[in-house]
Order: sequence, then C-alpha cells, then structure tokens
Amino acid sequence: MGFLATVAKDQLDQMVVDLMEGRYAVESRTLIEVSSDRTLFKGIHFGLNEFTIHKRDTSSMITVHTYVDDLYLNSYWADGLIVATPTGSTGYSLSCGGP
Repeated sequence: MGFLATVAKDQLDQMVVDLMEGRYAVESRTLIEVSSDRTLFKGIHFGLNEFTIHKRDTSSMITVHTYVDDLYLNSYWADGLIVATPTGSTGYSLSCGGP
C-alpha cells in the first residue's frame, strides 16, 4: 500500500480500518541533500534513497568533488557516484556492484 509498508493481500481490509482508526506507526528516515551550482530536480534537493551523479556524454570518466556538511571529503574520478541513505543503500548500491 506504500513505500516500506508490508501488508499481505488478504489483510488489506483490516489495514484500511487500522489506518482510519490511527493504529499505525510512523518511522523517521534519513534524508540526503545535494547542492549544485546548477538548477537540478526542479528545486527539490532532497532524497530518501540516494543521489546518483553520472556523466552526460560519452567521455570515459568524470571528476566529482564531494563535500559533507560543507567540508571537502574527496574528489573522485569515475563513471559516476552514488551516495545513498540507509533506506536506499541496499538495492541501489548492490545493483551497481557495491557492498
């Protein structure tokens, strides 16, 4: 019924009743923010899963200068860079060969 919601098909009717009666839990999740000198994502710079930075043309590599909380972390010379939250790291990182 929604992202990270686990309800069996045969329990949907009861789930709707529980939802309407306030019997549910809201879980806090980490968000990730990206800053750029270009206008990206129609001004919405936050994500729940991850941000992927990749090349736009056929060049072999790009350089990504990475900062965390405005402190320089590293510069990467690569095909791209995926920065994921704990929510998004599993599937997206694994699909790209990450841990």
